Amino acid sequence: MPKIMSVILNIVMWVLILYLIIKIIYANQQNKKNKALIETMSNVGNKEIFNQKIYSLEKKFQVKNPVFLQKTEVLKMWGLAIYEDYAELMKVLSELKPDLLLSKKQDQFVLEANEDSFFFLYISIPNILYGNGHKELISPFFEKLCPIIKKTETSMVTQIGLEAKKLYLSEEDKGQKFYQMIINGEYENIKYYKAMIGIYKAICVSLLAKIAKDKNDQEAYAKYINQIHCFNLSGACKRFVNNLHLDLSTSKENAEKINETMVMEKLTDVENEDHK
Repeated sequence: MPKIMSVILNIVMWVLILYLIIKIIYANQQNKKNKALIETMSNVGNKEIFNQKIYSLEKKFQVKNPVFLQKTEVLKMWGLAIYEDYAELMKVLSELKPDLLLSKKQDQFVLEANEDSFFFLYISIPNILYGNGHKELISPFFEKLCPIIKKTETSMVTQIGLEAKKLYLSEEDKGQKFYQMIINGEYENIKYYKAMIGIYKAICVSLLAKIAKDKNDQEAYAKYINQIHCFNLSGACKRFVNNLHLDLSTSKENAEKINETMVMEKLTDVENEDHK
C-alpha cells in the first residue's frame, strides 16, 4: 500500500509540474503578443509605421489567434480615430467581434488580460470622437457594444465609459453623481484592477472639471483641475484632457506621468492577479 501511495504522489507531483510549465509557456507567449501591441501603440505618432505594424499583426493573428486579432483591430480603430479616418473606423467597427475578448470564469464573464481593449472601446475612442467634434459617431459606437455591455456592466471600465457617454451627449446628469462616487471611494461592488484605480479616478475628476467648466463654476473647475495629477502633460492622460477642452496650465506639477503604453502594460500584465 505505501508503494502505491508513493506512485500516486509521484504522478500528482509530475502533473503539477507539467501544469506549471504549460502555464509559464502560455504566459510568455501572451507577454510577447502584448509587447508587440504595445510597441505598435507607441508608434501612433508616425501614421505610416503604425499602419505597417497593424497590418503585420493582422496577418500574424488572422488564422491562429482570433482574440489577439480583435485586440489588434481595437488598436487599429484607436489609431483611425486619432488620424480622423472616420469612414475606415466605422468599417472596422462594423466587422469587430468584441465578444471574443471576453472570457468566462465561474459562470461569469470577465475582462481579464483584455481590459486594455475595453479601455480603448469604452473610454479612449469615444473621448477622441468627442474631442474631434464627431459626437454623432458615439451612439453608433456604443450600439455595436450593446451585446456585451450587459456582460461587462459590473466592471469599472464599462461603467465609466457609459457615464462619460452621458456627458458627451448631454444626457441626464452627465454622469456627475457617478464620477463623485468613484472619487469618494464608493466602488465596493465594481470590478477593477487596483493598479488602475488612480487613472480611473483621474478620468472621473477630468469629467467633473468639464461639467464645472460648462456650468461656468470657476471655483469647482479650479479645484478639479488641481486634482488631475496623473493627467498632467502625459500621453493618454493629456490626450483625454485635451479632448475635453480643459486647460491644465494652472494645475499643480505632477511627479508621476502615465502615458498610453504604461496604461496598456498595466492592463495586459498576464501575471497580475491584483484584480478587485
